[in-house]
Amino acid sequence: GPTGVTGATGATGATGSGATGATGVTGPTGVTGPTGATGATGSGATGATGSTGPTGVTGPTGATGATGVTGATGVTGASGPGGAAQVSLLFNAQTMTQGNSLSPQAVVLGTVGSTNVSMTVQPIAVPGSGNNSTNACVSFSVPQDCNSAFPPTVVVHFATMQQGGGAVKTGNIQPALNVLFASLNGTIDFPNNNTGYLISPVAVTSTSSSTTFNYYEASFILTNSINPGDFAELVFSRFGNASDTYAYPIFVISMEFRYQSM
Repeated sequence: GPTGVTGATGATGATGSGATGATGVTGPTGVTGPTGATGATGSGATGATGSTGPTGVTGPTGATGATGVTGATGVTGASGPGGAAQVSLLFNAQTMTQGNSLSPQAVVLGTVGSTNVSMTVQPIAVPGSGNNSTNACVSFSVPQDCNSAFPPTVVVHFATMQQGGGAVKTGNIQPALNVLFASLNGTIDFPNNNTGYLISPVAVTSTSSSTTFNYYEASFILTNSINPGDFAELVFSRFGNASDTYAYPIFVISMEFRYQSM
């Protein structure tokens, strides 16, 4: 027949006296709960400030800003002292001598207008004979404002004209200059105070017409010791050497003594 009803469980028996078994493995930590509210700041003194750390690397320079407005121009300073001026003493042919006599010759270039007024120059002729006595000479006193620190220059202005008909003549002239300077209250000693100068030959050409002339100049830089008030004599000639190949006269129109004033 069917099994009968199970009876009630009996009372648990007393715990045995055997050893407790080993603790089992700890299970995984559970999820951390939310942080609680921060507590009130304590009342203790603030600690000392720590040492400053090293300065970091300087960053790149930024773009330059726009240039500001230019300020007003300042007051101009006083002008400095002026430089020395160049001055020129000019001697035309009428103030020159030649072979101890005044001998300019009139050269008529032509006439002007219906009144037939003659255009005339009066130079001194210096032929190419090689005779240095055929010259153009001027004498004067060195001006009081001559600055002896700067060497003066003698410039001789001369011309060539028609020679032997209409054919043009060409060649070189060899300009020469003899100078003589003597101190005020001193002795004029030609052999010992005379200085001669030669410059490079000057190429010249005659003209094909009797009413024209070609204009030239020869410049000599003087190295003599020169002082204001000195006696001065300048003698221009043509040096008779192989460099002087122009076989005809040249005509000295004027002579300049150029110097720096004080």
